[in-house]
Amino acid sequence: MTQPYLKESDKITGEKGRIFSHHTSSSSPTGRGPSIRKIIARGFGIFILGTVAWSCGGESSVDRSLSEVETAITENNYAAASKIAEGISTSTGEPGYITARQAARLSIIYMQLADHENEDTNTAIAVNYCREALKENTDSAEAYYTSLPTDQTAYVSALMAIVQNINNPGEIRTDSIAADTIP
Repeated sequence: MTQPYLKESDKITGEKGRIFSHHTSSSSPTGRGPSIRKIIARGFGIFILGTVAWSCGGESSVDRSLSEVETAITENNYAAASKIAEGISTSTGEPGYITARQAARLSIIYMQLADHENEDTNTAIAVNYCREALKENTDSAEAYYTSLPTDQTAYVSALMAIVQNINNPGEIRTDSIAADTIP
């Protein structure tokens, strides 16, 4: 019994006269090279590796925009910084779209903007981003906040105080008020 798709150089006779091929694991039944399944599997593997490498490397568009905002703030160009920050806020949409670190960066950016314009609005936005960062990944957010230079620690302290008050509102205690001070 011969197998017509094997070339003479690929044939090996084993026990009881059976013919085996050296290349059966990497050849198609026609003996013309890798099978279509192997080509697709290799292509898919390369695609997955490429996708993973691309997603792990380089800055995201949000990170690039955040860097632009931070640069504008250091150049005292608050109008440009505000416009870019607003664009980031609009494009990020729903919670979870940005990382905890990016949300923490945005919270500090909005605190810096609050020093120069729309104090109430920018502080509220900063607090929301701080809360999102802490909710998304507390360790990552805290790592970012602790890595800030000392001139920005006041922003972190203010944010944490506001977030603490929002998350754990104090109860009004009547027992600490002197009875004779009540009208």
